[in-house]
Amino acid sequence: MCYDTIKETARKIAEGSRQIYRLTSAGEQGRIDGGQRNVEASCLLGTSEKTDFSDTSEYQALVQEKLLEEYARSEKIWFEHENIKKDWKRIDNGNGAEAEIYLEKNGIYVNKVFHYINSCTPFEFIDNRISIHNSLFPATKYELLGFTRSLKGFAFILKQPFITGRDTTPNDNLAKFMSEAGFTKKRHYCYSNDLIEIDDLHGGNVLKGNDNNFYFIDTIPMLKKGDFYLDFQIY
Repeated sequence: MCYDTIKETARKIAEGSRQIYRLTSAGEQGRIDGGQRNVEASCLLGTSEKTDFSDTSEYQALVQEKLLEEYARSEKIWFEHENIKKDWKRIDNGNGAEAEIYLEKNGIYVNKVFHYINSCTPFEFIDNRISIHNSLFPATKYELLGFTRSLKGFAFILKQPFITGRDTTPNDNLAKFMSEAGFTKKRHYCYSNDLIEIDDLHGGNVLKGNDNNFYFIDTIPMLKKGDFYLDFQIY
């Protein structure tokens, strides 16, 4: 399959001459901030007749995985997991359920092998975990680099700024910070406003940087109501 049309459409979206209508305008800017490959992957899945947004089954997830893997191999952004483990410097303790974390040689960024276990489908992961995350937390935005498959299954490869700091504690008063940002505590580690719910805000996912600011490195944001997600359209 030739992906030239997808790539050209994504380029025009990134430059602003075309636009995706699915998330809020901020969410769609977060999609663009996720890099050219994030927009391409969105366009690929969003325009495929094989994608069914109403279907969150394992079968639909596998259909989307296949579309992304064929695209990634054609575009040479498919990474063999064995090579990643051999060639990249891993810095996490291996206890994370979702991601393996590798430090780039420059020490400025980390690359994450990120499994989408908290999303039903790859497209849901692109919408929520990349695009909406980027709109909320630009200081720790994700850039999509490619894809791989580990023993845990299909995974995204994401680039993110490396934050020097520590895990937050109750004494840091994250609840006050979130309240001032317009979010109400809904339950333990979960905050929401009228539009967005952000889950998994525990100490390991929200860091207190050496500059004393909060950095949200790995959270689970989503639009609260399904009807806020529009049918995927490009104008």
